[in-house]
Amino acid sequence: MRLFAAVVVALVLVPAAHAAPLVVRTSLDPGTVLFGAPATATVTVVADPALVDPDTVRIEEDVAPFRRLGTSVARDGTLVIRRTRIACVSNACRPGDGLRPVRLPPVQVTARGPSGPVAVSAAWPLLLVAPRVPADTAAGEPEWQVDGQPPPLTTRIDPGTLSLLLWLLAGALALGAAVLVAREVLRARTKAREARTTELAAALAAVRASAQAPEPERRRAVGVLARVLERDDGDHAGAAESLAWSEPEPEPERVLELADDVEREVRA
Repeated sequence: MRLFAAVVVALVLVPAAHAAPLVVRTSLDPGTVLFGAPATATVTVVADPALVDPDTVRIEEDVAPFRRLGTSVARDGTLVIRRTRIACVSNACRPGDGLRPVRLPPVQVTARGPSGPVAVSAAWPLLLVAPRVPADTAAGEPEWQVDGQPPPLTTRIDPGTLSLLLWLLAGALALGAAVLVAREVLRARTKAREARTTELAAALAAVRASAQAPEPERRRAVGVLARVLERDDGDHAGAAESLAWSEPEPEPERVLELADDVEREVRA
């Protein structure tokens, strides 16, 4: 469809093209637009290939005071068509109470010919910008319709029932949080107890093994046992510390006796 339109335009403009190197036509569609509504500004150029190079045709246009929304250029041999979408969105072209005629700046078309550059200027037709609201509609005082009564309150759940449900939910969440905290505290205490039991078992094993070792090893093993017992049993810790530093040296029998007492009384 576009190619057919381009061929029709070319057939219309070809006779004029023989009289000049460049023939330029401008058009606006529609010729009357509402404020803010788009229109299409089209520049059609037919170049005489005997006088200019069609590939060098350049179209320069200024759409002020309108805003440019988009531009497309189509070339077909000696025919060049440039379409630009424009809209009036500023006070520079805003209409008052009635239609406002606006003319775009002239289009400048240039090309390169055998003897040098060729330039042609073409004017645009008037574009009429119409107001969105007719003057008679905006005149006078508006009639305000105000409803002073608030809309009735509607709820899917009775407020009293909802309040009770929220309190029950809050209580369940608090109970769940307390259970989680208690479980974590119990788990931490269990881990600490298991760690102390393991540490005490290792200290007792070292004390029993030191009964067959030289005197310094016995003192060292009993001293380590005293430090382990300080956290759980002060009496046995004091006895172990006294034995570790006793004079003369701690006898193997006394060392084994201490280990048996701790095994029997503390670990029980």
